[in-house]
Amino acid sequence: MVHSRYLRKIGEDRTNESICTFARSFNCRQIDPWVLRAVYEELSRHLAVDGHPLPIRADDQWEKDLRIDPEDFGELAMDIAHRAGRSIEEIGKIPWYEGLKTVRDLVMFFQRQPKLMGVEQ
Repeated sequence: MVHSRYLRKIGEDRTNESICTFARSFNCRQIDPWVLRAVYEELSRHLAVDGHPLPIRADDQWEKDLRIDPEDFGELAMDIAHRAGRSIEEIGKIPWYEGLKTVRDLVMFFQRQPKLMGVEQ
C-alpha cells in the first residue's frame, strides 16, 4: 500500500516522460535499442500502479529509488535478458548485480552481454 502510493507519486511527477525521454539520456549510437527498450519496458511494467506503467529514468537507483526487492531483481533481470536477446550466463553468478546501482548501470550491463544467436527481435 505504502509502496503503491510512493510509486504513484513518482508517476505523477513524470507524466510527460516516456521511453523517448529515457532513450535520449543515452548515446543511442552506442547502445542497442533492444536493450534500452527491454530495460525500460520490463522495469516500468514491473512497477506499474493501477495498470499504468511507471516512467523510468536512467539515473533511478533500482533498489533505493524504485524500491525493487533484490529477491525480485534476479527474475526481472532474466526477463530483460530474454527480451533483449542477450545471454544470461553472468546472471547466474551471485551476486552479479552488486556493482549495479542505477538503471543506467543495468542498461550498460546488458549492453556488454553477448547477443544470443538465432534470436529475432
